[in-house]
Amino acid sequence: MLVTSFVSLSAGAAATLFVLFSFYSNSGRFGEEPLTTSNKMIIELMPERQPRFVLTLPASGKGLGLFPVESFDSASFPFFVLELENYHAIDQLRLVWRDNRSNETYSYLLPGISRGRTIVAAGSLPEWEGEILGVGLLVEGRPGAHVKVLHASLQPWNQRNFLAAIFASWVGVDVWRLQSINYYQAANSIDSPFMQVPIVALWIGFSLLVFLLSRFAIPLNRSATWNGIAVIVLAGWLMIDVLWQRTLVIQLQNTWADHDDKALSDRLMIESNAKIRRLITLMRGQMVEAGFRVFVNSEKEYNAKRAAYEFYPANVYWHRRERGDLPMRYLRTGDYIALVEPTSIRYESDGNRLLTESGENVSAVRIWKSADGALYRVE
Repeated sequence: MLVTSFVSLSAGAAATLFVLFSFYSNSGRFGEEPLTTSNKMIIELMPERQPRFVLTLPASGKGLGLFPVESFDSASFPFFVLELENYHAIDQLRLVWRDNRSNETYSYLLPGISRGRTIVAAGSLPEWEGEILGVGLLVEGRPGAHVKVLHASLQPWNQRNFLAAIFASWVGVDVWRLQSINYYQAANSIDSPFMQVPIVALWIGFSLLVFLLSRFAIPLNRSATWNGIAVIVLAGWLMIDVLWQRTLVIQLQNTWADHDDKALSDRLMIESNAKIRRLITLMRGQMVEAGFRVFVNSEKEYNAKRAAYEFYPANVYWHRRERGDLPMRYLRTGDYIALVEPTSIRYESDGNRLLTESGENVSAVRIWKSADGALYRVE
């Protein structure tokens, strides 16, 4: 029974690949394989005599790198191959290009940051049409990071590239985000042409068909037949589940990457938290009294919430819906007001008062100020 199930799964896989190759080669998404060797089979995007392409991200964390490539027919080169060295410095990576149809520049968020060489089916994108005039990468990551591209090329339609694109689509992992929690798209992107569940279902369907037909040559009793069917269905379910579990493990490792083996004080100084932590540390240095109360306000909910966290265990007040306003009924002489940029609350030094968006004012003296925030004392 197990041998028959294994043979059926193998035959089903062969039938699935044949159907997929026939369908995609005639779907209009991908150009046909060039018939003559006079055409250039691969377009190398890397600069000549340069082993790697290095892009240094500016202060904004966004950098655009353009490849020195001549124009080409999009249908003839439907696959984009990429290999990076330091994927850990990247948050998002986009393939960008422009064509001869308009002055518009198109972009595609690459599903998952490349860990080793990967291949993307660019020919499946609806905007990948006509004559392509330029190709590049739009990188978002840590300011000052050096993003190293070891290989980049455009390749034609063939069986090897097609299978490699399916494999890359299934093992690609997106950067962890909040919506990643218990969220499974059955592909590296909802726009992927190689969705896992339909393809695996097709494989299981062909395998079951072969298994049932084999019963004419190899008679099986009823129990063995059902066991064989269960093995085939279980194989398909395990494939999908293993791919999902692998994604979860990698995303879990990503959440640890910046925090592993670091003390709590070091973790609090990572990325966006560092600026707010330094700001509140300077403000706390101006508060000499014990048992003080501090009211935190900012236009950005996260900034206010994070600042309040840094003030603990002091007596802190903040409200996510009070943007540009202060809780007038709670304020009393001696309280502190910490404003974290951006804020719409204005301070008039002539009258020593804070003006809120609603038109109310608070008598207060400014104790300390910087470009990121200011500290006031209620009079």
